[in-house]
Amino acid sequence: MIPHFGGYWKSLSGEFTKIEDQPPIVGENRDFAETTIPSRVWFSNDAGTRLIQLQQDRFIFNWRRQDGDPNEYPEFSKIFPEFVAAFSHFQDFLSKEKIAEDVAVEGLELTYVNIIKFDSIHCCVQRPGDAFVDHRRDVSRERFLPEVQDFSWVSVYEMPKQMGKLSVDAKSAKLSVSPKARVIRLLLTAKGAPASFDDDGFQMWFDCAHDQIVNGFADITDESVQRRVWGKR
Repeated sequence: MIPHFGGYWKSLSGEFTKIEDQPPIVGENRDFAETTIPSRVWFSNDAGTRLIQLQQDRFIFNWRRQDGDPNEYPEFSKIFPEFVAAFSHFQDFLSKEKIAEDVAVEGLELTYVNIIKFDSIHCCVQRPGDAFVDHRRDVSRERFLPEVQDFSWVSVYEMPKQMGKLSVDAKSAKLSVSPKARVIRLLLTAKGAPASFDDDGFQMWFDCAHDQIVNGFADITDESVQRRVWGKR
């Protein structure tokens, strides 16, 4: 497997100019023997905004915001075709190099990462956690414990038509570039499998996953924050 990473990088024709080794991702249901722990390699473009992560059992395509980037968050309709093209190219590479004729896809995942600054939402909520309607602190009675200093929780929801699950992972954090700036790191992740693994099945699953994430975000967050801070109409 490892010798093919260089060949794959060469096949990207200079679009992804940077390469970097990373520790492997080991899933909850994956048990690798010590001698078969996979390698994970990053391939990124010059700007660092596009990233392909390649591992023995994973193909991941990321968009990343860089510090000082003035560009708007790209729409799903722009990023998804880039992923499809990158994955198609990867399949062609495997076939051309006679590594594999088909990629055995076991599951799909779509993740949105949101960094919410505490200061930006204080105009609407007293506590950072109050931005999430399912986890607001009960102040209707006298409390023994003081205000929450830090928090971390995960909520899981079923996706329609048995397509998988949507998880919402929220935790307080600090920015590495500015340790005094407190933020909420919010991850919305849809995981599952399509009814079929052909092009139509992939498209249908990702459309559903995107819909769950976008509407799920609106469902779990405070309406006043949505209107006054994020400009929802």
